[in-house]
Amino acid sequence: MWEHVGLERNAIGLGAASARLAAWRAPGARDRRTAEDRNLLELARLTVAAALARTGSVGAHFRSDDPAVARTVDGIADSTAVGTAAGTAAGAVAGAPTTHRPADDAVREAA
Repeated sequence: MWEHVGLERNAIGLGAASARLAAWRAPGARDRRTAEDRNLLELARLTVAAALARTGSVGAHFRSDDPAVARTVDGIADSTAVGTAAGTAAGAVAGAPTTHRPADDAVREAA
């Protein structure tokens, strides 16, 4: 999970994680430990499915195959805009960091 579903993700790694998790079978819930193992495997599968469905970068987790990540500085995605009209969300304080990205506008316009 850490290797393919950690902070930095991409479709290839997520696909590999999904395939590996699909091959694993959870034990029957015979006791608390096996029930927890079963729940953790289900949680891992759901986490991978959610990460595959979200192709953009959010917070500390980012998709290295996200076009917005191409605009990075030393591998850290620039997902904030400070004090610009375009970067200030409605109701936000001018000059405060926001999570607005120009790529978000492109997605909205395409929809």
